[in-house]
Amino acid sequence: MPKDTTRPITRSYGKRIVKKDEPTPPCVVFTHKTRQITLPKSLLESHAEATRLVRDVFQLNHDGVEIIFETSDLPECDDGVKIEVPSVTWTYVLPGITRISVVTREVCRDPLPLPLIPASNAMSFLPRQGLVPVAPPPTPLVKPAYIALNMTYEATTISFKVRENADLDKCLGKLGMEDGDEVLVYTEQTGGKPVIYVFPPAGREEMDVSVCVSLVPQWKFSAVYPVVSVQPNQLKKSPGECITWDVCMHRDQTMTEKSTDLTVSYLYWEAATQGLAPSPPDSPCSREQQSESERFDPISSDLSDNDNVSVVLPLSRITPYLDAALKVLGLHTEARTSFITYWLPSFNKHTHIALRFVSQHLYERAAPLNVLPKPDVVVRVFILFKGVPELDVEGGIWGNATAREADGAERWRDVVGLDARDKLSDTLLFRVLEWGGMEVRR
Repeated sequence: MPKDTTRPITRSYGKRIVKKDEPTPPCVVFTHKTRQITLPKSLLESHAEATRLVRDVFQLNHDGVEIIFETSDLPECDDGVKIEVPSVTWTYVLPGITRISVVTREVCRDPLPLPLIPASNAMSFLPRQGLVPVAPPPTPLVKPAYIALNMTYEATTISFKVRENADLDKCLGKLGMEDGDEVLVYTEQTGGKPVIYVFPPAGREEMDVSVCVSLVPQWKFSAVYPVVSVQPNQLKKSPGECITWDVCMHRDQTMTEKSTDLTVSYLYWEAATQGLAPSPPDSPCSREQQSESERFDPISSDLSDNDNVSVVLPLSRITPYLDAALKVLGLHTEARTSFITYWLPSFNKHTHIALRFVSQHLYERAAPLNVLPKPDVVVRVFILFKGVPELDVEGGIWGNATAREADGAERWRDVVGLDARDKLSDTLLFRVLEWGGMEVRR
């Protein structure tokens, strides 16, 4: 029998020679972060099909994410360096690849696809990786009330609204920022339904009372009732906004607001945070030295396991605990019921809740209350709370706060700063009660 002189057919992938009769791996292992999956090469004939499968398997279907494939299986990959595999070379290199890393990259989309005119003195620069270039303002032909800008970091996108007359020619250097400076970004938060009850002494048929609420600049009024005008505050300690109700108290503990002639059971106000830094700005050192329970700023206040006062409870125990705490603080039945039912929809969004009541003297700095004639008793109850993931509780991150539930609700009188005797129940005194709160969204 003559000797077979035919040579096996070969294919070349870069510098690597793969014989046709040499079996190629039928699958490719895709890795994204800590997860790995195996997909058959028969389903990966095109780059587009591979991208679609990877998006589905790794749940990367949200908009604004680009999928990039990288591998170190090619001969050109020295010392394990990974090389991107684009769509144009996909079908050529796929037979020789066994492992692919999946990398995601945020895609910046201009929220206003309008013709743009660069500012006359705008700086030219080449954007580096991780930096999102800011578009110049739109042409004078289009005059929106604001320009929408998005800043994306990792998987979080923060939206900004810049007024059309804002000076966008300033660079960070002109603002005094230097390399290594810390930039603090705070989300808008709302002080929910602070309501003010005014109780005249027993036996008084009518009583004229003036109630003034002032705010620090970090807060602005978002709603008031009865509706009165919002004025700039003249107080040096609180140079923000203020409102004043002039009311006539009645024997049945209702009140008539004189400018609107509305009769109500209580006075209502609500405030939202503004995009202003804490005054004075928080420094990293001050935040480390000062416990969260020793400070209150509408923008930056938070709750933590180590603030010595916060307590973490499961949703199933939050309402009886709050009712007991509010009763200790002197709130009557209607006030306790209104407080809990107002915040209950927010509580129900979470499996566990971290909460703490703010000290009266700290809350007074953010929202000074001035009542004339001067009351015998003023009690201001303001709660901060946030949702806590169940995994954080099970992992012991909130171990101290979870254990504080056993301390009972009586301790909140000392935290808020109330006298040992409950003066709110003394009907012979002129009393003022306010309750409110804020959900911390960070």
